[in-house]
Amino acid sequence: MMDPTRLIPLLLVGACAPSSDTLAADPGQRPNVLLICLDTVRADHLGFNGYERRDTTPTLDALAARSVVFTDASAAAGWTKPSVPSFLTGTPPATHGVYEGSSRGLAGVTSDLLGEDAFTLAEAFEEAGYRTGAFIQNAQLRAGMGFEQGFETYVDGAGRADAIRWQGLDWLDQAPASSNEPTFLYLHFLDAHWPYPVPDEYATLWATEEAIAPYRSGDSRALRDAINDGEATFGEAEREALVALYDGSLRYLDDQLALLLLGLEQRGLADDTVIAIVSDHGEEFGEHGRIGHGHGLSEGLLRVPFLLHVPGDADLAGLRFDAPVSLLDLFPTLAHV
Repeated sequence: MMDPTRLIPLLLVGACAPSSDTLAADPGQRPNVLLICLDTVRADHLGFNGYERRDTTPTLDALAARSVVFTDASAAAGWTKPSVPSFLTGTPPATHGVYEGSSRGLAGVTSDLLGEDAFTLAEAFEEAGYRTGAFIQNAQLRAGMGFEQGFETYVDGAGRADAIRWQGLDWLDQAPASSNEPTFLYLHFLDAHWPYPVPDEYATLWATEEAIAPYRSGDSRALRDAINDGEATFGEAEREALVALYDGSLRYLDDQLALLLLGLEQRGLADDTVIAIVSDHGEEFGEHGRIGHGHGLSEGLLRVPFLLHVPGDADLAGLRFDAPVSLLDLFPTLAHV
């Protein structure tokens, strides 16, 4: 079992350089590791972080009660492109060099690559004898950008959360029956990202179809830009509708996580799988005159969830760690569990 006091030195920025040396030499002695990134999920809209307006995350709340919750966790950047390589390598953007990029991959558009000299969390687990897989939905992380380093299986454009859930579980089922290799699985869900493409029953869970129609039809990128440029109306009614749509997206994600956790239980993996849940950045709803993300470094954009579940360790169940931490600490923390 992990000694809770070990979390203190591990979560000091720079206390442990990213390395595979801390992983056990015998992979048969290591637990499976499941890393989940809930793209665009701000910490203060989750029940276990005190959100009471709507029941957005009952599954995450129940898991948090059995886990370590880092209540003051920050992403390394306010949008995906620099943030994800930061937590995958345990290094800041100034080190890994990934800042800019187009999500569309159009000819002539520059997109920073994660260099081959970067050492990723997947590479650390691969070197330690883990089977590694990733199922990703975010064009900023598409194959060929360097994020696939260390993954035996890397599927981008993996779809909505229900599709990613199934693909991840199917990948776990494909492990050879005779193998004692532990697994490192990374799932990246995009469903809480503008324009929140969740099923209608979730989109309208706390908002009327009429109220959210502007956000669900037409050119969503153009609408967001028009709001941010002051060319489209965004008063209190519009803000309330947008927040309700966002919260419905969170509930969709949470319900898919419930099915994912059930899938682990059905496969007999729940008691031997460490689960880390983070987000790459948050979202704004007009707090500083803009909506969306990628335009600043406010708390709504940088404060993110960070939950660590270590099954069978009663000392860590329900522990809330209130000191400031960074997602740069994810790499050394997972290397030590």
